[in-house]
Amino acid sequence: TLNYITVSPQLKLHFSFDEITPFILIGPRLDLLAGYKTDLMPDCFGDLNKSVFGIVYGGGCEYKIDNYGFIFELIGNADLTPIMDLPSTETSTVLKITQRAFIISTGFKYYL
Repeated sequence: TLNYITVSPQLKLHFSFDEITPFILIGPRLDLLAGYKTDLMPDCFGDLNKSVFGIVYGGGCEYKIDNYGFIFELIGNADLTPIMDLPSTETSTVLKITQRAFIISTGFKYYL
């Protein structure tokens, strides 16, 4: 288990059309390794990068009815630097680990 603290400020652009508001977002991401736990190969995790830089991107839409808003968004996360980058040795080949993730989320807003 890898535990990270993630900081990801985002620029979010809204385009309002009556009840529907589509939006796009983009921003940098910094993941700071907070710790890890493993029962297998504990020596391997000492080579993890303590900080990983990435990008956050995505878009979505809000549908507003009266004081209620229903939100759907798709967000992508991609690493620009590897989580682990081990050079080749006499007994192994290069090992480079990165991650890409997609998050689908829905939400509900109430406007006062």
